[in-house]
Amino acid sequence: MDWKKLLKKIPRRQYLRPNPPSKKEKTIGYLILTIVVMIGIAIVVSGRYYDQNLFRLNPKLLNETGGEKVVRVAGGERRGSRDGEPVGINNSESSKPSSNSNLFPETIPGWSRKGDVQRFTTDNLYDKVDGRENLYKSYEFKELLAADFYADGTANRFIQIELFDMTSPRSALGVFTAERPSSPTSANIGRESYVDTNGAFFWKGKYYVR
Repeated sequence: MDWKKLLKKIPRRQYLRPNPPSKKEKTIGYLILTIVVMIGIAIVVSGRYYDQNLFRLNPKLLNETGGEKVVRVAGGERRGSRDGEPVGINNSESSKPSSNSNLFPETIPGWSRKGDVQRFTTDNLYDKVDGRENLYKSYEFKELLAADFYADGTANRFIQIELFDMTSPRSALGVFTAERPSSPTSANIGRESYVDTNGAFFWKGKYYVR
């Protein structure tokens, strides 16, 4: 067998660039390499010399008052307060008495209300329903009252009632329908209602209740 003829038949890799790079290409390559080296040197130098006061807390801010406090309550919602005011009241509008407050008695058979009735208006609704306030405002939202009731003798059983004053029955129905699931289970409360894994929901008159 003639091995020389056989080797000639085997394809060999051909160089795409038989000629060396041009002077222009070498210059561009050296320039890019120089820029990379300079960036690396700048990172090292900036890491050694930095402003220690850049992220230092300003002591004057610790003495300021009137800042909003945020506390977490049962159910995971967050409510804001200012300077010891009842939670959920953080402006002059929401501090006004509500005609709907009498709908939250201090006691009902087997249950007792804990704390004051909290009031939220269009100015601070986000403190209660952060991320969904625009839905309620689009249906003529007026105010939201919320209260916690605990079962007598059982601290682990509680229910949080949220009463939305939607100005008109049409708006109450609208927001109720917007939050209702596709296959609800009726609860036989109010005009229309349903129960879910985390509670009961219904509307009646101008009110939407959760």
